[in-house]
Amino acid sequence: WISEKTAVLDQEGLHSQLSKCTDACGQAWVDYDSEQNTWAVYNKTDPWQPYTTLTVGNVVANGRFGSTVKFSDDNNFVTVGEPGFASNSGAIVNYILNQNNQLQEDITVTPQVKSSVNFGSSLDSAGSYIVAGAPGSSSKKGYVAVYTRNFQGQISLKQMLAANTSDAVEFGTSLSISDDNQWLY
Repeated sequence: WISEKTAVLDQEGLHSQLSKCTDACGQAWVDYDSEQNTWAVYNKTDPWQPYTTLTVGNVVANGRFGSTVKFSDDNNFVTVGEPGFASNSGAIVNYILNQNNQLQEDITVTPQVKSSVNFGSSLDSAGSYIVAGAPGSSSKKGYVAVYTRNFQGQISLKQMLAANTSDAVEFGTSLSISDDNQWLY
């Protein structure tokens, strides 16, 4: 396994995105309808073949759904960032692999911090942990929310992190958890 499986998506078109959005399991995420309402998952075969789609349950104008996408280590969950949700407050959306082997929208997690900005613009997960950045918060000082996710997909806030210096700028812009779940970068 390659530990970093985050896909950063843009609107450049199917062929250019396939090369940019591949995860370690051989899947790619593509904005299927060019309006960030439905995302396609392609299976890495030769050539790439459609596998499934993720449909946004609550379409938000300028929500930027799919700005970050992260598969769980066991591929039973997908976490999707939507930093433009609720007037740029942001959100992360959790999907669960159901009994029909389809990804089903489960819950939208919104920040529990007053005046959050761009929550979900960065994501990572490893083991039972999910981390989400909100770099525009606190007058652009930023913060990182640490969540745990159990085997059923239930997400709980564990800790809020802020930079330990007063001159921090956009803390949480980029995130990575080590393979052994002991370090957060």
